[in-house]
Amino acid sequence: MMTADNDRLARYYDLVHADAVADIPLLLGLAEETGGPILELGAGSGRTLVPLARAGFTVVGLDNSEAMLARARRRLAAAGLQERAALVLGEMTDFDLGRQFPLVTAPFNTWMHLPNRQAQSAALRCIARHLTPSGRLLIALPAPATITSFEHDGALVLERTFDDPETGELVLQFSSTQLDEMEQTLSITWIYDRIGADETVRRTLAPMKLRYLFRQEAELLIEESGLSTTAVWGDNDRSPYTAGSEHLIILAEKPPP
Repeated sequence: MMTADNDRLARYYDLVHADAVADIPLLLGLAEETGGPILELGAGSGRTLVPLARAGFTVVGLDNSEAMLARARRRLAAAGLQERAALVLGEMTDFDLGRQFPLVTAPFNTWMHLPNRQAQSAALRCIARHLTPSGRLLIALPAPATITSFEHDGALVLERTFDDPETGELVLQFSSTQLDEMEQTLSITWIYDRIGADETVRRTLAPMKLRYLFRQEAELLIEESGLSTTAVWGDNDRSPYTAGSEHLIILAEKPPP
């Protein structure tokens, strides 16, 4: 996703995803198994980074949006966790942190923001360099059927309404989606209408294009990067991936020395 789109979404991200906590036990479990430190790609405003730091793990969060990282810094400061987390502005496809990690995560559909196979391969090469021997990589995606089974005809849909506690304004969130099954892309335009006390409407648009992957494609990309797939789950409880799964969660590993 382009940085500008992330910046437009930053104001609303935490409000919209306040209840998105289903993946945190899985991430905490993997952190316990590997011991940390942890590199989180697409760390955003700290939705999962803060719970990991609160649990005592050292975390490095990488994101391409300074607006998102600014919100993460404020959350870390409010929780007194600045010493356990470092935030880095950068791209998943081209980063060099000068260290390795026993666990790298790309949670909550982060991988979909990589636009094509070339970008995904570049990201995997960066990740492989940053994994310790026997280090693990978690990639969490929606199952393709979760996307393709719905209508994506460009119609404007009201997703939700909520109050912005910072301004007291009512916010209406709309979306418009279009699917390209040949390119495996879902184009989404998020629209946020803020209604002030004087009934003035202020509109924010945040377009993005997301690319979904099939299991075999993802495993091939992982293999080409020098990693190996060790598990494929259909949910955050580590249940096996099936044709009816809503999620495609892949755990990969770097070969031991």
